[in-house]
Amino acid sequence: MNKIMDTLPDNHISNETLWIYKDNIEIFNKYNQQVIHKISDVKSDVKSEIKSDIKSDIKSDVKSDIKSDVKSDVKSEIKSDVKSDVKSEIKSDVKSDVKSEIKREMKKQKIESPIDLIIRLTLVDKIMKQDIKDKLIEFISLPEFSKVFGMKKTSEIMTAISKESWNQSISLFISFLLDKHIIYKEKSYIYNKEKVILEPSIIVS
Repeated sequence: MNKIMDTLPDNHISNETLWIYKDNIEIFNKYNQQVIHKISDVKSDVKSEIKSDIKSDIKSDVKSDIKSDVKSDVKSEIKSDVKSDVKSEIKSDVKSDVKSEIKREMKKQKIESPIDLIIRLTLVDKIMKQDIKDKLIEFISLPEFSKVFGMKKTSEIMTAISKESWNQSISLFISFLLDKHIIYKEKSYIYNKEKVILEPSIIVS
């Protein structure tokens, strides 16, 4: 019995062979059911699995890196586009607001026309504006007027009244008409230079 036990393999040594008949190895090899693994096949399988795992990991890492880079690039482009659009909109809005503000200020600071100044200083109602304009044109058209002011100044005064605009000649004429000191474009106009005018000067532009 002991002899048979000695011929049996230990459990921890092999789970593939129950016992080995050493007296006749040829007969044993012919009829045994021992499973023999080929090391080369095992190596090949292990290599294949390792390669597959490595490829899978590399693909996964590459895909992850590509996705991350693409997301980063897209985010950067979107941020850049949004910033550009916002800046453009802000500039456009600011320009529009500034232009509107300038226009409002210009309207507020609109220069009073020569006819309006005459109406205001003579305390005449604005309803009479067209009548006053017509009377002034009639007065300026007199031959005596051109003799005093000259043809060039007379023509400039007529143009200023017709277009309700200012020039040097109309400034001098209003000084003559209202006996006032007129300042136009930082230049003083007084028709009667011998008379001392104590009233404040009228600045028209």
